[in-house]
Parts: sequence; C-alpha cells; structure tokens
Amino acid sequence: MLKDKKVIIFDLDGTLIDSVGMWNEVDRRLILQLGGHPEEETVIQTRRDELLTRFRGEKAPYAAYCASLGMLCGSGLSAEDIHKLRYEIADGYLKNTVKLKPSAAELLSYLKAQGRTLVLASTTSRANVEKYMQWNENIKSKANFGALFSRIYTRDDVTELKPSPQVHELILSALGASPDDCLVVEDSLAGVEAANAANIAVVAVADRNSAQDETQIRARSDAFFSDCAALHAFFAGGKAGASSLDKPDAK
Repeated sequence: MLKDKKVIIFDLDGTLIDSVGMWNEVDRRLILQLGGHPEEETVIQTRRDELLTRFRGEKAPYAAYCASLGMLCGSGLSAEDIHKLRYEIADGYLKNTVKLKPSAAELLSYLKAQGRTLVLASTTSRANVEKYMQWNENIKSKANFGALFSRIYTRDDVTELKPSPQVHELILSALGASPDDCLVVEDSLAGVEAANAANIAVVAVADRNSAQDETQIRARSDAFFSDCAALHAFFAGGKAGASSLDKPDAK
C-alpha cells in the first residue's frame, strides 16, 4: 500500500516549498534586464519548463536555458554572465522570501517519527538548498532538512534532470532499495514522469504553478492530494487524506 512505503522521496520546489512562482518573478526581472519585453507569468514558466526538458541532458542545463533567454532578448551577455545575473536576482528571494508550504513541516516530522527514510530529490542546485538550510529563517525555523532527510540530492548530483529517472536510480542504488520500497511525492508533470520512468509509485500534491498540467499529473500519479495537510492525513489514516485521493482504490 502507498501509505506503508519505507522510503519517501520528496521533490522540493512546488512540493515542500512555495518557490516556483518566485522563479517566475526572477526570470521576469531577468528578461527585462536583458532587454526583453514584459511577459505573463504563465508564458515565462511554460518556456522555462520546455527549455529545461529540452536541455535536461546537457552538462549545464540552466546555463543553456540562460543562453536561450539571452538570444530571445537580443542580449550580448554570455550564458555564464546571464546565469550569474539570474542568481544575483534570486539571492534575496532564496534567503528571505521562499517559505515552506502549509503543513509541510508537520508532514515531514510525522513521517520521520514513524521511522521512514526520507530523501530529498530536487532539480535545484545544492547551493540553493544550502541557502534554504543556512539562511532562510522561514524554512530552517520549522524544518531541519539536515536532520529530516537521510540523503539530499540536487541537480549537481546528476547529468540529466527530471523527467529523466536518473536521480531515482541513484537513490535506489545508494539505499540498496527496490522501487517497491519507495514512494515519490511530486507536484510537477516532469517529476511524476521521472517517478514513472523509475517504476516507483508516485503521489502528487497540487500546486498552482502546475495547474495547467493537472489532468496529466492526475492520470500519471497513483493519488492526487490538495495539499500537504491532506497527504499527512492520508498517512495518518484520516478522512481528509482519503477524500483527497484522485484514485479511490489507492491504499
């Protein structure tokens, strides 16, 4: 049954922390600084998702993404300089603005207390995760990632981003676990597809920035929850979790 899995693999952005919208704002400001025109948030996010999927096998996918933005905006800056500028813009948000999603801390603490092995599998950089852990009071005052997660994987640990299953294959190998031992918790279509490709059961938590893909996310996940509180209730056997299931036969 889903709720009995021994290893729970969590995505970070959009699943545990409310950060996807922040990256849309960062890229909005970046595009303007590069000489581009104002764009809607959905346009910015859709382009980023598509380009990162296209560049997922590149040695530096985010640098390739930044190079594409530079070409789009007619900027003369190098990919490296644009990448650096992007993180200069993002720094204050990462340290001061990003917050845990409601009930995420309680969910993690509950599962840890049950003796589950918790793993973080994020497509963000290790430097960003370190900022959350060391500088962001909104996060570190509520959840000690270093104590909660047995292992933390970031994009620095892989050569292919989600929807590639590479990060999950690394986790299975490191833990000596089988796919049947594990459950992935995601918010995005790419994340759900990565779990599918690794043959690991996956549940999805709704995020407004993934709303355009919700139909596909529901179809490809084993269960769908409205928020972290509903997922917590599901693990605890409460009615709120059960009522949030996309598939009524999931257990």
